[in-house]
Amino acid sequence: MTPMPIEIFMNVCKQNVDCGMRVVEALAEGATRIREIQLEAATEAHAAAVATQKCIAGATQPADLWKLYSEWLLASAQKSAAYWQEIGRAVNETNTAVLKCIGEGAQALPAAAAIGDGDAAKQALAGVIDNAYKQWVDATREFYSFSSAAPFARAAAA
Repeated sequence: MTPMPIEIFMNVCKQNVDCGMRVVEALAEGATRIREIQLEAATEAHAAAVATQKCIAGATQPADLWKLYSEWLLASAQKSAAYWQEIGRAVNETNTAVLKCIGEGAQALPAAAAIGDGDAAKQALAGVIDNAYKQWVDATREFYSFSSAAPFARAAAA
């Protein structure tokens, strides 16, 4: 039995919605991963600062203070570099997952051509995906612009 046009249309719509939902899921997972990375880094930074404060309180010589400060500064710089690498990996993994979802969704689009207006279905799916991806990119840019506006970044630029 040949499928009716409405059945074809419904299948294509379901595929489009499924693709969009997989994109949203990939973006949510990426955002969650970045939050986990941030929370872990903040916890470690706080613990290191508290430990360094305790050591500084017990220091008796200026050389001891300088040594403690320089060790803390070096460790912080190394942890910062590792943090940004991990954030970059999370963003890359998220982008890869989104592109995979989009690619899988695009493979389903030729079936939309069986319906009278295949271009409209393609444009609708592209619009949903573009909107979700734009929100992810905007959030990423906002995060990076906020981090570049941090007090330590302004002090380094001055």
